[in-house]
Amino acid sequence: MQHFPSLRQRGLKAWRAIEALFDSAFGSGLNPLRHLGAIGFLAFWLLAASGVVLYTLFDTSVAGAWKSIEALEAVPLGLGRLLRGLHRYSADLMVLAMGLHLLREWLHGHERGFRRFSWLTGVPLIGFAFVTAIGGFWLNWDRLGQFSAIASAEWIDALPFLPTPMARNFLGSGAVSDRLFSLFVFVHIGVPLLLLFGLWFHIQRMTRVAVLPPRALLAGTVGVLAVLALAQPVLS
Repeated sequence: MQHFPSLRQRGLKAWRAIEALFDSAFGSGLNPLRHLGAIGFLAFWLLAASGVVLYTLFDTSVAGAWKSIEALEAVPLGLGRLLRGLHRYSADLMVLAMGLHLLREWLHGHERGFRRFSWLTGVPLIGFAFVTAIGGFWLNWDRLGQFSAIASAEWIDALPFLPTPMARNFLGSGAVSDRLFSLFVFVHIGVPLLLLFGLWFHIQRMTRVAVLPPRALLAGTVGVLAVLALAQPVLS
């Protein structure tokens, strides 16, 4: 236990050194490491907006799910590719921002004192984000999505309170029904609503909360995500 404070102190020293480098590059006002919470919120709003559009184009049946996602490649001007890429890379950004935000708050000792409420309400949100992200892989229903669903079912089966193994739902090529796939859709839509409520609860005792980064940082972040979506398209 004696080494724990020194570990935090060394980590904080390294973090401040990296933060200073970013200050030199972007200025302290536009340093992304100083706006991790706001960047996480931005990623959530992008996910919500792109997700609504994707849902209107998505076939929620087992047979049509993958085809409807692949059909986005045929949308003119690369708009379908842009939409899918923005959704995927915004999810990556949100997970990254949440992880770095958690690390930064811990290094500064913000899990104690008057910030303890924000810490206790913020840490569980990472679990909600993880479940939402996994559910997104299921909806593609490509090889990765099927593997992810089966692996998740096997993990859940390890819990002692389930009467029947969930992995049975994936035995055979026709075992997955549209009803089960509707459950996947519910998970991917319902859990983000819980996440949104959790985010609202998380910031209740904060003053001057920024739910969006400064305009220049916002524009730059969205621009980078758009370039990534087009230059490195998300393919099944």
